[in-house]
Amino acid sequence: MKLILQILSRILTYFIFPTFGALYSTHGQGTQEHTQRIPTNFVSEIKDLHLADNETMVSFDVQSLFTRLPVEDCILIFTRRLEENYMPVEYAVLLRHCLTSGYLLWKEEFYKKVDGVAMGSPVSPIVADIFMID
Repeated sequence: MKLILQILSRILTYFIFPTFGALYSTHGQGTQEHTQRIPTNFVSEIKDLHLADNETMVSFDVQSLFTRLPVEDCILIFTRRLEENYMPVEYAVLLRHCLTSGYLLWKEEFYKKVDGVAMGSPVSPIVADIFMID
C-alpha cells in the first residue's frame, strides 16, 4: 500500500505543482521573498544585514506542521484552489486517497492516522504550503 500511495503522490505532485507552485509568486504572504526553505541561505543573506533602530527581525517556525495538519480542511482548501485554477477537481479525490490511507504499525498492531500528513510523501509539502497560505 505504501508504494501505491508514494506513486500516486508523485503523479499528483507532477500535475499540480506547476500551478500550485505559482501560489508563491501570486500570494502576498506566500511569496518566495518571504519564505525561506534552507536555513543556510537565510544565514548568508542576513550576515551583512543592518537593521534600523526602529526595525526588528523575527523568525517563526511551525512546530510539527505535517503531523498536525487537519486533513479535511486541507482537502477543502485544495479543492477550492483547483476550482479557482480551472483544474480537474478529481485531483482532490486522489489527494484524499493520499492523505487518508495512511496506517501505522506499532507493537504489531495497525493504527489508522486521523489527522496530519505523511512526512515522506511528495504531496505533503504542497498541502502544508497551501494550508499555511490560506
